[in-house]
Amino acid sequence: MKFFLFLSLVALVSSSAILTGQKDDAVMNGMWCPICKDLIQGGETMGEDALVDWIGGFVKTECDKLPLKKLQQDCFDAIMEKADELVVGIISKADPTEICTLATLC
Repeated sequence: MKFFLFLSLVALVSSSAILTGQKDDAVMNGMWCPICKDLIQGGETMGEDALVDWIGGFVKTECDKLPLKKLQQDCFDAIMEKADELVVGIISKADPTEICTLATLC
């Protein structure tokens, strides 16, 4: 229930920015943070060879849960733009919050 309320609030705030053509990085970065952290935690269970292929599928699945197509694409693009940084962080076993913050996704 809390997650649904969170998604609803995020959708409301971000949709106004998207529909007006304005994208506030602070708002958008906050939206991508939980997905980024889940990505890092899930990636830690992958082997290094499988990691790069797995990331694209994971990000698409998670971003597709967002309510607007434009938001889904922005989510995918923002996180995949940082994929190389995220892979390095996962391989080095750094803290998910630290990795996502350094990648400006939190």
